[in-house]
Amino acid sequence: MLGVIGGMGPLATADFFRKLIDATPANDDDEHIPVLIHSVPQIPSRPAAILRGGESPLPALRAARDRLLEQSNQQSDFFPVPFHVPIAIATLQADDNYRIRSLGCAGADRFGEIEMVTRFWQIFESAQVVVSFNGRGFDFPVLETRALKHGLSIPRYFGAGQGGNTYRGNRYSIAFHFDLCDFLSNFGAVHRRGSLDMLAKIIGLPGKYMIAGEDVEYLFRQGRHKEINQYCMTDVLQTFLLFLRVELLRGRIDRTAYDAAVSAAREDLTQRAAGGGTDNFLSEFLSRWQL
Repeated sequence: MLGVIGGMGPLATADFFRKLIDATPANDDDEHIPVLIHSVPQIPSRPAAILRGGESPLPALRAARDRLLEQSNQQSDFFPVPFHVPIAIATLQADDNYRIRSLGCAGADRFGEIEMVTRFWQIFESAQVVVSFNGRGFDFPVLETRALKHGLSIPRYFGAGQGGNTYRGNRYSIAFHFDLCDFLSNFGAVHRRGSLDMLAKIIGLPGKYMIAGEDVEYLFRQGRHKEINQYCMTDVLQTFLLFLRVELLRGRIDRTAYDAAVSAAREDLTQRAAGGGTDNFLSEFLSRWQL
């Protein structure tokens, strides 16, 4: 069952429901997706909260979410993977010595979806090990589905001609795809609700300090692509820096090597920030990063 929090405003909710029906490949009524819509027009205005410091809608949204979950027998409140469309894809590439070699984001302000997805899989071709946070559970299934939609071929990802231990193969191997979320939960044995935000803050990183994932759709509808791109780049930065700490945790590097990698990363970001002007988001990131 798909749960939808609506009412902001009611006509937008009705329009979404009509588009959902139109987009569903159904030949009969019983082939449509079960949907539970909770329309709450009294949720405080998000634009007023973000732009004018008004009442936060977050408590009301959480209450509406909890009610939807209760009505749907605690099923997930997240859209199914085929409904997700990438609007920004940030990547960071590092060398064997954990030094940053590139940091960037392909966003919807400059590229169409097929261009973004194609560029990502082209970058993927040069990777030896992919590091993600919940990449197996979300990011890669989405990008895989979009590649399917657009008729792209990604044989290296599927390990064509190889065994099961590939980027998409054995979940319990980190030789090709190191999913930090999966690894830190002991591959699902531990019910770890710790998000990237929480784990980042535990090790002194800023976490999600201005924008969270639930804000992205609103920002996109407002045309605020620059903020989305910057948010995605801070996420990929914190994934990389969390990866360094995990490498220290599991003894792949010692404290001296870890400190050197962190120092090099901070120096690299400082140089990038220096060339970005006074409002460069990396300056804010660095000021919030507690060493």
